[in-house]
Amino acid sequence: MQLPAFRLEGIRKIGPDLSALLAVNTDAPAQWLPIGSAIEGWTIDRIDIDSVVLRAGDQQAVVNLYPAEGLDVRQN
Repeated sequence: MQLPAFRLEGIRKIGPDLSALLAVNTDAPAQWLPIGSAIEGWTIDRIDIDSVVLRAGDQQAVVNLYPAEGLDVRQN
C-alpha cells in the first residue's frame, strides 16, 4: 500500500494519553488522533515526541514532525 501524503502538525499529551495532529494532504484539515486510530487505511501504531509510526498490514512508515537533519530547508 502506498503511503499517502501525511502531514504531522503536532503531538499532545493529556495525562497518560498521546494524540497526533495529522492530516492526509495539504488541503485536508488536520485532526487529533490517538494511538490505534485508522486514517486512509493506515493505523497509528506509536506516537513519539517528534514522530508517528503508522502501520498497514506488514508495512510501517514514520511521519516526522520536523524535517530530517541535513536537509536543505530554506528560511525566509
